[in-house]
Amino acid sequence: MGISSILGTVLKNVSWGKIASVAMEYAPDLYRKARERFLNEDEPAAESPVETELQGRIARLEKLLLEQESVIREQAAKNALLTEKCASLAGRLLIFQVGSGILLLALLTLTVLLLK
Repeated sequence: MGISSILGTVLKNVSWGKIASVAMEYAPDLYRKARERFLNEDEPAAESPVETELQGRIARLEKLLLEQESVIREQAAKNALLTEKCASLAGRLLIFQVGSGILLLALLTLTVLLLK
């Protein structure tokens, strides 16, 4: 049994979204650790243009992720505020409905008295 068949069997029941999220979370650290381990200490770390570009992309994606998290927090706060306002409006609507019902009863009573 090869490694690919073992991995295929293990990953068969895992969703692609979960695999992608785990890869995005742990891949940069694993790459850095592997790179540090395989580089010789006497050999200077000469980054290729591809590595430089990837580091720039990673930094940009991390910045975008932080911005997205702040937007999500703002939206959660706005959602809580809207929930409070919705509850307030629901209370006002109930008061209006009760008042309208009372006025309808008074109107029907006065109509009956008028027709007698």
